[in-house]
Amino acid sequence: MSASGAAVGRAAFRAVHAKTGGKHPPKKGATASQPHGSNAAIIKEALRSLDPEQSKIEAAKNPNIVLAEDVKNENWVNDGNGGMKTATSFKEALDYLDSRNAQLFRKQTANDYELTELVVHLPDNLCIDDPHNVSYVLDEDGKQVISEKTGQPLTKPRRIPRDPDEARRYFDDVQAFFETQVIPGGHDGLHWRTDQYGEHRPHAQFGLDNYAPDP
Repeated sequence: MSASGAAVGRAAFRAVHAKTGGKHPPKKGATASQPHGSNAAIIKEALRSLDPEQSKIEAAKNPNIVLAEDVKNENWVNDGNGGMKTATSFKEALDYLDSRNAQLFRKQTANDYELTELVVHLPDNLCIDDPHNVSYVLDEDGKQVISEKTGQPLTKPRRIPRDPDEARRYFDDVQAFFETQVIPGGHDGLHWRTDQYGEHRPHAQFGLDNYAPDP
């Protein structure tokens, strides 16, 4: 909040780099490896609204997912022709990942970084409080924090877009910035995007690789 009490918006993103093998989230001491071990899990979580059953699975793990709002999520995958198309399955995202890996000069190993996920929240000044739902305060393990005073879960306001069209335009601008300033391979390196409205605040998740054209 500003001194006047008005919401202040700040632009930022969080990055997670995932290896070809292993599990997501990574477990201490884990050595198991499987094709797209980390990234298949990331894709299923991010694009979960493509499958109502997957949304239920993720909601069981994350109490801040509101299933009635999760259906508002929008999902796209790279169409391979300079654009993005509406996603219809997890397989489309994995197939695009395979197509990018096929262009590498050597085969990926389990310890190679294969995918980066960037998460961008809608700035607070573009949000309002949800009049119907609240969010839960979670600890580092994703568990609800219980109030010592009341014995009930601690809550906080759940944020929603003040204008859905404005939110889409903001995330469109973020995508354009990533493609021109962040992703080494430009648009081709962007695998998928999902605009999320089912959790504690609106955000977009971008799946991309860090492969660059061979000079």
